[in-house]
Amino acid sequence: MKKTSTGMTKNRVTTVTISRQVSHSDLDLSTAEGKAALEAQVKETAANVCKQLDRRYPGQSSDEDKNCVQEAIDEAMVSVRGVEKAATG
Repeated sequence: MKKTSTGMTKNRVTTVTISRQVSHSDLDLSTAEGKAALEAQVKETAANVCKQLDRRYPGQSSDEDKNCVQEAIDEAMVSVRGVEKAATG
């Protein structure tokens, strides 16, 4: 999972990216339960990454914080769907 934050500093645009891996080695992705558990882990990790960005670079609005989380989830779920597809055959 990778999330990028862009902000202005003294008329310069600064881009910061934080990446986190979400392990699924302990999950059976051929089951609905395994898929749901992985999705929950992705959502939790996205929220944590965005909170970390907000602590390091405060000043985002609550709408921007929500967008950060949703964008991180959306990006990660593309990879998750590929992993799930491989697990089910």
